[in-house]
Order: sequence, then C-alpha cells, then structure tokens
Amino acid sequence: MTREYLPASDHTFFREVEVRAVGKELGEREFEFIASDETPDSYGDIVRVAGWDLKRYRKNPIVLFGHRSDTPVGHSPKTAIDDERKALVSRIKLAEEGTSDFIDTLFKLMKQRIVRAVSVGFRATKDVEILRDKEGNFLGLEFNGQELLEISIVSIPANPNSLSLAKSYGAKDSTLRRISEVDAIVQASVRQRQLELLKLGVSSDQVFKHHSQR
Repeated sequence: MTREYLPASDHTFFREVEVRAVGKELGEREFEFIASDETPDSYGDIVRVAGWDLKRYRKNPIVLFGHRSDTPVGHSPKTAIDDERKALVSRIKLAEEGTSDFIDTLFKLMKQRIVRAVSVGFRATKDVEILRDKEGNFLGLEFNGQELLEISIVSIPANPNSLSLAKSYGAKDSTLRRISEVDAIVQASVRQRQLELLKLGVSSDQVFKHHSQR
C-alpha cells in the first residue's frame, strides 16, 4: 500500500493524556507527568518520542490551563525524554499560593487527582503519515518529527467531581467557569485537522466517524 502523508505546516496539533498522566507529587505544588508517549491517543494518533524537539519550549517553559495563553498557572523546571519509559516527561510547578484563586483551587484538585490530565500543543516538523488498516480505513496520524510549543493542564474529559469539590472550597464563580469550559482552541484545531484530511481524500464518513468516537 502506498504511504500517504500530511505535509508539515504551522498547524498546531494537540495530544491529551489522561490515565497515564496521574502525576507524582514531588514537592510543594510540584508534580511530574508523562506528557506524551507512543500509545495511540483517542484520535488514533501516534507521536514518536524520538521526534520531539524541545529547544523552543525550554526557552520559555510556561504551563497553561486549557491551552489558553491568558491563563498561565506555573512553569516546567524540567521537560525531557525518558528513554527507559519511552516518553516525554514534564515536571510542573504551580505558581505560589495566593497568586490567584483559580490556581489555588486547581492545586487542590490536582493534589487529590481529580484534575489529572495534561495536553501538549505541538507542530509537525516532518510530513505526517496517514495510517490506514488493510481495508483502507483511516486509523489516525503518525508523527515522527514535532516541535513542542506548550504544555497545559486540562480537565478534559470534564470530571464532574472537580466542580463539586471546587464549590466546596469556596471557589469563585469565575474559577468554576474556567475549570468547566469547553476548550475552543482544541475544537478549532480538530476542525482544521478534519479539513486537511478531507483535502487528502479521506472520506467524510471516516473522518467524522473517527473524531466522533473520541
């Protein structure tokens, strides 16, 4: 079967890791997460660990919430490839207590593993292979060269316990809204991804069925 590729571009892709991202608390307001490994994600995508370029991110290793540039919550003292675990591992340190009600509430939720997911934003630096099964059905994408742009803490899929606990902490309404809101940035990226696949001839039935299974 002839290999198909999506050309490298400035489009930002996102990879969310939930179950494997239960962080190990290291110190005061500090956690370690597997930010990405080679397990197929909920889109069926595979991101090869050897392909990560971390130089740009390490110059300004800010950690966001929900991929929002206006919601920095901390920084990453260390983000590196772990050869033994074959994964991209990030140490995340939240801003000091009292910085904001939102960050303080987020810390309490993370400490109890209620919010326990991270998501990386990256762009492909090499053409991306389109994966298909033997019948030609679309399975996902395989990334073999990618530049890390940002790391975010996310509450997707939404965990209802996070909201009830946040309320019990006396969190402000604005904090509750930010924890529960749908990530418009990721949704826009998904729509762009769908368009690119349609342009390459992947059938609309496969593209939209594939993304609806997420």
